[in-house]
Amino acid sequence: MSHWKYIINNKCYWDIESFYQKQTLRNRTYIHAANGILMLSVPVKHSGKNIRRKFNDVLIENNQDWKKNHFKSIKIAYQSSPYYEFYENKLIDFFKQDNNQLYKLNLSSILLVLNCLKYISTSTA
Repeated sequence: MSHWKYIINNKCYWDIESFYQKQTLRNRTYIHAANGILMLSVPVKHSGKNIRRKFNDVLIENNQDWKKNHFKSIKIAYQSSPYYEFYENKLIDFFKQDNNQLYKLNLSSILLVLNCLKYISTSTA
């Protein structure tokens, strides 16, 4: 949580001109599910063998049903958690977004978390 606190309290810059690297957290995240850690991976379009792409050039492969699968996995993992119902509509709205670029999806997910954290901090104060 300390990195989220830092982001909330400071100006942060994100280098979208850097080169995209496979096998990194740029297109995946992990959640705690009933049977252990579950990886959620956003499929990306491949541009060819060994072609280096900048992060802002990476496109999402939206032909797959990854949004439905990710939402279902998150719901199953967390629906019995306290306050899940307060965030479910935000998650639904997030997965309805039409992001074709990976960096835009990532930025949108960061803004979602920041929005939820600010809501918690103001509602519990």
